[in-house]
Amino acid sequence: MGKGNLLAFMSFYRYTLPLLFVVAVLTQLLIVIPIWRGLKEKSTSGKIWEAVSLIFVCSLLAAGMSYAIWDKEAGLHHLIVLFCFMAAVQLVYWLINLIILKLLD
Repeated sequence: MGKGNLLAFMSFYRYTLPLLFVVAVLTQLLIVIPIWRGLKEKSTSGKIWEAVSLIFVCSLLAAGMSYAIWDKEAGLHHLIVLFCFMAAVQLVYWLINLIILKLLD
């Protein structure tokens, strides 16, 4: 399964899909829903502060993940590209989650 081809990619998701689904549901129940409930009760300045905090936390997590998978021989530019990609993935995830919760509310 570690050959990096399409069959290995499909096998990875075939065997880990139940675990990924459980992680997604737990993330929604334990993190996203409580944050959403707290956001609904805050003032406009509180919502802005929460957005800034969310961006800060996403940046910290993106920096940690990027550094963990960064190959030093690839150079600093590769680290910056990884960081931007990881931060964008997290921020888009949160944006989609909050928009869907707003629509459902």
